[in-house]
Amino acid sequence: MLRRWVTVGLIVSIAINLLCVGYLVGRHVIGTHFSGPSLLFSTTTPFTNILRPLGKERVEELIPNSVGERRALRQHFVEIRKAQRELEDATIAEPFVRDNLIKAQQKFNELFGDAKARHDRMWVNIAEQLTPEERQLIMRRAMPREHKDRLRRLAEHRREDMAREGKPERHPPPTAAREESELTEAD
Repeated sequence: MLRRWVTVGLIVSIAINLLCVGYLVGRHVIGTHFSGPSLLFSTTTPFTNILRPLGKERVEELIPNSVGERRALRQHFVEIRKAQRELEDATIAEPFVRDNLIKAQQKFNELFGDAKARHDRMWVNIAEQLTPEERQLIMRRAMPREHKDRLRRLAEHRREDMAREGKPERHPPPTAAREESELTEAD
C-alpha cells in the first residue's frame, strides 16, 4: 500500500514539475518573441479609455459624439457578434460541414478586418488633432513598456551615432528641481 502511494506521489510530483518548467519556458519564449497586443491598437478598446489621460473635456472635443455614428458602430458590432456565433455554431455542428466553417470564418474575418480598418482610420483622425505632448502622454499611458523601450533604443542609437561622429554626448538642460537640488548639495 505504501509503495502505491509513493508511486502516485512521484507521478504527481513529476507532472507538477513538468507543468512549471513548461510554463516558465513558454513565458520566456513568448516574452522574447511576442510582446502581446497593445492597448492602443486593439479594436475593442474604446477611444475614450485610450484618451482618458487627456481629461474629459479634451476627449469630448476629440471624439465626435453623433447619434448616427454610434448607431452605425453598434450595428457593425452586432454583425460581428452574429458572425462570431455563426463561426462557433459551424465549428461544433454535427454533422460537421467543412464548407460551412470556411464560409463562417471568411465572413467573420471580413467583418473584423472592416472593424479594424475603421478603428485605424478613426485613430488617425484623432491623432491628427493631438499635440505632440498629448501623443507622448497617450503612448506612455497606453503602451508604457513598449514606449519606454522604444525611447531607450532611440537614445542608444543617438549616442552611438554621436560617438561615431566624434561629437560629445549631450545632456538634458537642467530643470528647476535639479538646479535646486544642486544648490542644496553645494551648501
